[in-house]
Amino acid sequence: MFMYTYREPGDTLKIEIKKIKVKDQGVMITSPEMGFLEEFITDSETKIIPIENNKAIFN
Repeated sequence: MFMYTYREPGDTLKIEIKKIKVKDQGVMITSPEMGFLEEFITDSETKIIPIENNKAIFN
């Protein structure tokens, strides 16, 4: 069920995720311009991450 009431810009919204379906792989992207570790990352990289038993497998 989706309920909507009027919100103002800057309001904090609370959501509840009831279910997530995951596939057998995901994607990890790093880049010097992205995220809070940007100062430690010098090159962009994209990596396919396998998912097994609902867990990401990093090798």
